[in-house]
Amino acid sequence: MSKKSNYWLKNAAITIFQNSSSLVLGFLNFYMLIRLLSPDDYGTWIIFISIITVVELSKNGLTQEATIKYLSGANFNDKKRSLLLRLLSMYAWLAFLQFYF
Repeated sequence: MSKKSNYWLKNAAITIFQNSSSLVLGFLNFYMLIRLLSPDDYGTWIIFISIITVVELSKNGLTQEATIKYLSGANFNDKKRSLLLRLLSMYAWLAFLQFYF
């Protein structure tokens, strides 16, 4: 096998392992939560996880896509540095808001 095909096979194996372990851990987490929590507490947990998921997906969708497009077209290091500093401060504020509200 060539080096390139070996690279793709290795990455495919890692991705399959990652996805399957995520699936198994998700089922184990679900099983433990429904056994340990009351129905009211489990409902509260589901609402919390749903809200956090929507916030994370919107944060990633709104910032990462635009950042990648902007940085791929930027020619100057000053622009890149300035944008990265702004993104860092924005992520810090979003993390602060998620933990305290």
